[in-house]
Amino acid sequence: MHDLTAEVFASKPWSSLPELVSPPNMLAPVEVKMLSWLAGNVRLEGRSLVDAGSFLGGSTCALASGADRNTSTSKKDGIIHAYDLFRVQPLPFARKIMGDRPLGSSTLDVFEENIASYRHLITIHEGDFMQAAPPEEPVAILFVDIAKTWELNDRVVRDFFPLLVAGESIVVQQDHNDHSCPWVNVTMEYYADHFEYVADAASSRLFRYVRHIPSDELVDIGLLPLDEKIGLAERAAARSRDRVSAFLSSVSVAWLLREKSQQAANEYLDRLRDEQPWKSETRYVDMVRTAMRY
Repeated sequence: MHDLTAEVFASKPWSSLPELVSPPNMLAPVEVKMLSWLAGNVRLEGRSLVDAGSFLGGSTCALASGADRNTSTSKKDGIIHAYDLFRVQPLPFARKIMGDRPLGSSTLDVFEENIASYRHLITIHEGDFMQAAPPEEPVAILFVDIAKTWELNDRVVRDFFPLLVAGESIVVQQDHNDHSCPWVNVTMEYYADHFEYVADAASSRLFRYVRHIPSDELVDIGLLPLDEKIGLAERAAARSRDRVSAFLSSVSVAWLLREKSQQAANEYLDRLRDEQPWKSETRYVDMVRTAMRY
């Protein structure tokens, strides 16, 4: 067990873990290791772990591998709450994995097979996340990979943030360093006085919940003025501690600018085009520009 201080997070201790065997997923290997390390080192007694966006069980098994070796409690049955539609989605990567399985058909059998070794640790919430029941106990780790819209993001804030334990709970926003979910960045910056940014791991940004959010401050982030949302997203990017996460977070601002006009978004991406901190045949901003057409 570790005291989860800012210094511990700064050292990214999960980096030294061996690669974990994992079901097919859309996470980077470092994110899988990070989830396993976190679940092995948080205080679990009387608390739960939330896997919001379980897909085929990659993040679920990562959390379960850590929870399984965690010695802070012996009562672990159903401790991980796994949320997903468990349906074949139209994403190209997901369709490729599922082969000929029809769009919209159930993937729960695949998930169940993938998590079989840890089944006793997992409570499955199949269906619409907007209607799913939150855990009854406080949440030690809130892993968010389901906030793909303003509405889903608002559900996380309204019904899952109140379950966090000030000074202890960890929130992992898997879409923070991504280009298409700017509401995540806006949310975490809006509540910056309540969360401490502690690390980045590929597309994920990790936060420690440090100060209770009063219920009357749990607002619908989507209703904020557009210019305020843009400013918050820019501030979130500026907090990044490495060039890659800063660049990826900055690109997400373009999705907010589309609410002004596609031209405004394109001009913003043009300004970022030469700032990409890694080499690739296709510029990342050009891929984002293409994605914006769909």
